[in-house]
Amino acid sequence: MKWEKDAQALYDSVDQHIPAAMKQIANPLIQAAAERRCAQQNADRVTLTHLIEAIFEVVPQTFKARMVAILTSLEVDCGSYIAAAENTKIPQTDIRQLTESMRTLSEHLGLTMRDDKLKKLLSLYDHFFKYSPVSLGVSTNSEKKYALTLRYLETGQAHTPDPLTMAMVNDILPQGRTPLTDFFEEAKRSFDVLGYGVEVNVESGMSQIWMALFPIEMDKLLSLKHLPPAAKQHVEIFQKYNMSRISLITFDLTHQMVSLHVMRKTPTAVSPDVFRNLLKELSGIPDHAVSPELLDYLAGAHIIHFTFSWQSDVASQVCFNRLHGTKENVPVQLDSVLSMCVEDFVFTNGNERFIVGVAISSAGIRFLIENDYNGRMLTEIQKGCRVGI
Repeated sequence: MKWEKDAQALYDSVDQHIPAAMKQIANPLIQAAAERRCAQQNADRVTLTHLIEAIFEVVPQTFKARMVAILTSLEVDCGSYIAAAENTKIPQTDIRQLTESMRTLSEHLGLTMRDDKLKKLLSLYDHFFKYSPVSLGVSTNSEKKYALTLRYLETGQAHTPDPLTMAMVNDILPQGRTPLTDFFEEAKRSFDVLGYGVEVNVESGMSQIWMALFPIEMDKLLSLKHLPPAAKQHVEIFQKYNMSRISLITFDLTHQMVSLHVMRKTPTAVSPDVFRNLLKELSGIPDHAVSPELLDYLAGAHIIHFTFSWQSDVASQVCFNRLHGTKENVPVQLDSVLSMCVEDFVFTNGNERFIVGVAISSAGIRFLIENDYNGRMLTEIQKGCRVGI
């Protein structure tokens, strides 16, 4: 699509002010949003208006003030453009239908859905479950029992206050300090937070908080006082296997653990043998339990995350996640939970886009699968992978 000269000139000027790591996320999104706005108006060229409204549509809330300063220095009056971008309609997830889907899936899986807890959490985080990327997840544990979860992940809108504070103030989580809450607060103060996510387990309630970060190098994370000591003891492994850039931290409220997520730009660039060696070096992770077929699948992971607690000096588990745009690509032969879910019309909700996870620990291997419930979760995660290793 053609661009007006002044629009292209402004795009190039803004590009010079964006940090190198952020360009890999921001530039393709800005360009796509500007051209989409142009097409929606049946214009033949992208104009300044299309570009500036696109910038404020895709830039995360955390960086909006910084972008206003950049554009103001380039003599752009931002006020009207921000208003236009904020008025852009985002498809709304039907919470009532979502709740019924959770209820039906709970019955299919033999689970007892806690309506009171689910209703309270959907109400508290109502805006995010309605307007953010949402996924449904089914997983198994070591006893082959199922778990059903619901998650949103939002990097474009501000959380004021953050999800942990919201949960404590509203008596969903107990107030008071723990090693996990201390680490959460320290990470929030120390890094540029792009946004948050909340995961809800249908039986136990609020189970995880996700913190999406502007990518940070592992050495900065290791400087934090409240990081689990086991993570610091694995620094040489992270460096050896080029797992040293973190884009996401998961705070497991149920088990009081944290997971450090490494996102990968080119998942096929590493051979399966590398991951076999990685599993050997992670204490307590039985590499002999991983078949050659499964190892080949793990080598294509888009995300690898390592889980640590404050009660152990070894990694509790390592999980490999792959994104699949169609159900035909899901490796249903690996586990029955995968074959069952891709054929469940309630689970898929008409969106055959999935995230498959393989979690490996001393207890064995378990599988999990998420459906991109409202068709936006994979896109959100892919944004992070663009600045991965």
